[in-house]
Amino acid sequence: MQYVRFKDYIKPAAPSVIFGVIVALFLWYDLYIPVGFAECNGENLCLGDSPIIAFLWDSVYIHSWRGMLISFLLLIGICFLMIRLNEVFSFINIRTVLPAYVFGVVYSVFYFPHGFSMSLVVALFILGAIYYSFMMANLPYEEMSKYAFNIGLLLAGATLISVPCFFYVLPLLAFFYVFKALTLRNVLALFFGFLLPILYLMIYLVYTNSIDSLILFVESSLTFGVFSSYGSLEWWDWGYLIFFSFLFLLGILKYPQWRNQLNVKNREEHFFILVYLLFTLILVLVMAIDVELLFPLIFLFASFTIGQYFSMQFTLFSKIVGVLFLLATLSLFCHRTINSLC
Repeated sequence: MQYVRFKDYIKPAAPSVIFGVIVALFLWYDLYIPVGFAECNGENLCLGDSPIIAFLWDSVYIHSWRGMLISFLLLIGICFLMIRLNEVFSFINIRTVLPAYVFGVVYSVFYFPHGFSMSLVVALFILGAIYYSFMMANLPYEEMSKYAFNIGLLLAGATLISVPCFFYVLPLLAFFYVFKALTLRNVLALFFGFLLPILYLMIYLVYTNSIDSLILFVESSLTFGVFSSYGSLEWWDWGYLIFFSFLFLLGILKYPQWRNQLNVKNREEHFFILVYLLFTLILVLVMAIDVELLFPLIFLFASFTIGQYFSMQFTLFSKIVGVLFLLATLSLFCHRTINSLC
């Protein structure tokens, strides 16, 4: 009986959505109460070195109210898209808002105090491309190409912010192959969708005599090297990341029990979420320059598995782990809040 009531609480509906927004507003209290900010400028990893930043920097300062508001709305948009993804494709065995809750809370706490970050734009573009690829798998062949074109546009948008995002074309093409969508027509649509915004940007940069900035951006972004930003993390951060990884491991260990409840297509869709997570981990480890832009994607993809775990497990152990997760999150939030005020 308790589990039935719990499922009613976590299914996408007005009360759960309103509650999620209220929690987000609490965690983003720096939107309306000024706090201290870490040093950050347009040339560091908070924004990246993309030429697109030139369009935004003068109007959206990283720690301005407008910058924070845009990031907050982007986060809400990503969470809604996460809910929509499972509502439409049902690759998690239950209707649930918990994956979106997990990502929204973890991102809000881990990146406090908040500011405008292009990492959320990257996450929205990549998640949008995944959404369109899942849509393709449910369409007749003659309708697939328009979605392939949209995937190309979104992938180009992410690549223009973080060049390593181009490599997401590899799992996307693998997805096309598995779902029998890897046709010449779809590949060309993907290619032209990807090429179009890049051509527009190049025309603009040539017109303004700024093409060198694009060349430098690509060269610097393709610098390979082992992730070297460990030193910027405090022991609080490490502890939270280790606990987050433990939660993900619990979800992976339990997944075989839930897998048989899914049809073949849903299993493959869930599998590709894990593929995107693994692929992002590899990019974060070897593309050291764009760690801050790519790292939130790890939280995003892992949140699907963690959210599934808490949605499907209603045991004493899962309740204890859930309470510990809330306490760890609250502790990190308090720690970051105190540091921002000092």
